[in-house]
Amino acid sequence: MKDQDKTKEQLIEELVALRQRLDELETQTLTDNLTEEQLNFIVEERTAALKESNDSLVVEVVERQHAEKALRSAKDQLQTVLEAVPGMVSWISSDLRYIEVNQELANIFNLPREQFAGKNIGFLGTSSEFYELVRDFFASPEKETSREITSIIGEETRYYLIVAQKYDEGRAAFIIGIDISDRVLAETQLRRAKDQLQTVLEAVPGTVSWINSDLRYIEVNQQLADIFHLPREEFADKDIGFLGTSSEFYEFVRDFFASPEKETNREISSKVGEVVRNYLMGI
Repeated sequence: MKDQDKTKEQLIEELVALRQRLDELETQTLTDNLTEEQLNFIVEERTAALKESNDSLVVEVVERQHAEKALRSAKDQLQTVLEAVPGMVSWISSDLRYIEVNQELANIFNLPREQFAGKNIGFLGTSSEFYELVRDFFASPEKETSREITSIIGEETRYYLIVAQKYDEGRAAFIIGIDISDRVLAETQLRRAKDQLQTVLEAVPGTVSWINSDLRYIEVNQQLADIFHLPREEFADKDIGFLGTSSEFYEFVRDFFASPEKETNREISSKVGEVVRNYLMGI
């Protein structure tokens, strides 16, 4: 086929092929003109370069293996620590999405750990307080924070102490949640018991006091405080004789603690203001 009958693409392909052939001929000519000594030098030089490259590759492979081993070891150590943490652990990004959670948190909600990754922290719908805590924490300049919150687990209200700390220049946070429900329940029951006791004490037609064995007041009821026109807290840790109103009362309590008796009673007199009054004391 004549050149004038060929397409542009065919002419370009022939031109490229021609240039490649010329390069090969030039290389062959150069090689033919080299002496044996020059050829040996080139071979040795290229062999040395290849060996150096191979040595570098071996070093890189060894370093990578060491790094991978160290990473596996670090991950194993981290996992051991996380399993020892007495609570839920989560990593959360500043866009309020879970990065990862520990197994305990996943178990509480009967979900696989990977189910949390990339999800908004409110997807469980169990605690608006937790969502607000994390949201406000990322919006603040604080590096760490803690707060008690409530959360619905199943049909039960649980109480958690949340501790959070930012990392990665504030773009993520490491958060631990410790279940304090038993403590909160105990405190609630204690407050309820104290309220009930206070109700009973207010109904008692007389004075009531708690005294320890070193003869100091622990607490008194409101009626006793009112008799001496003092606030109740004024009695706490004071010697029972600080009012100076009844040596009989002091001796009665002192002798009771010195005796093996578990309970006793006695009539005593006490000066209240300018009036001497008689009391039946029971311990």
